[in-house]
Order: sequence, then structure tokens, then C-alpha cells
Amino acid sequence: MRKKNGYDGPERRTQLVKRALYELLHNLGAVLNKPTSKIYLAIIATCFLAIWFRVGWVIFYDYQPFIVHSPTLLVMNQDHEVCQGDKLIIRADTEKTEPIETLVSTELVNTYSYTLTAYLSDREMGRKWIQKKIHIHSQAEPGRYRIFRTFKTKVSDFPEHYVKVERWSEWFTVVHCKHPGGHPINEGEETIR
Repeated sequence: MRKKNGYDGPERRTQLVKRALYELLHNLGAVLNKPTSKIYLAIIATCFLAIWFRVGWVIFYDYQPFIVHSPTLLVMNQDHEVCQGDKLIIRADTEKTEPIETLVSTELVNTYSYTLTAYLSDREMGRKWIQKKIHIHSQAEPGRYRIFRTFKTKVSDFPEHYVKVERWSEWFTVVHCKHPGGHPINEGEETIR
């Protein structure tokens, strides 16, 4: 193998990198000696810092736009029992601190997870006890269940950031009842003061 400038292989590459860095720094120094280039550099540095502070603020600030003060969702049905195809009533102490919509999703959990509902909650701000009626499907097998609710709020578009609050309900039992029900129940929120 023939030597170029006295170096070959890795030594040659190292020499080329050193030369390229030297030329880059030399040209950068020549550009920075111009009066307008310092203004451009200040503008770029300010933009970089503003973006860095924005991203840091969104990621590390402890947003709490929706708070659930109850450690568990309370089951209000008598004896914690609900018939197949009937409604389960749960209750929670909640607080909304920001005028932002919250996506509320509900799952029925036993040995499997069954998604029941998902809706946008845009209720007014403040602390309230909320009572929610949830339709238990008529095909749900009899047994012990829990409700798992997720409250997901988008707090920033840039960078996109969500805050989630998750709560489990108390245990309840789905039983087989012989009654003429089984029709869909309107799921609604009631505010209890």
C-alpha cells in the first residue's frame, strides 16, 4: 500500500479529520468577525434557548389539569352487586383545574379487559363529586369485576404531552338476574354537591 503524505490507513483518516476541523473553525472565526454575524448568532442562540426552556417546562412541570381525590372509585349499588345488562353506579371526588377537555375511558376488568366507553368530558372547573352510570353488558359473565377508568388530558401541542390519571373501582359482583331489563341505559354524569 502506498503512503500519502507520510500516512496510511487510520492515521490518514485522523489527519484528514484534523484538517477539516481546523478549516471549519478557521472559517467560522472569519465569519464571526463580521458585525452582522454576531446579531445572527445572538438570534439563533435565543431561539435555541427558548425552545429548550419550552420543552423542559412541558416535560418537567407537574401539570394537574384533572385530579381524582378518591383513591378508588366508589361503587354505589346495593351490596356491590349489579345484574347483567343493568347499570353500575360509581362515584368519585374529582377536581378540574384547567379549562381543557379530558378523554375519559372505562374498562370492565375480570380475567380479561373489556372496553366499555370513551368520551370527552368538558365539564366546568372546580371540585365536585361525580356520579356515573355505566351500562354493564348483558353478555358479561357472572363474577367479580372492577372498573378501570383513565382520565387523559392533552396539556401541550408542542411538544405533544399528555397527563393521565388512572383509578380502579371497588370490587363488585355481576350476577344473573331474571328481569325484563337488558336495554341500553343512557350513560350520564350527575353532579353531587
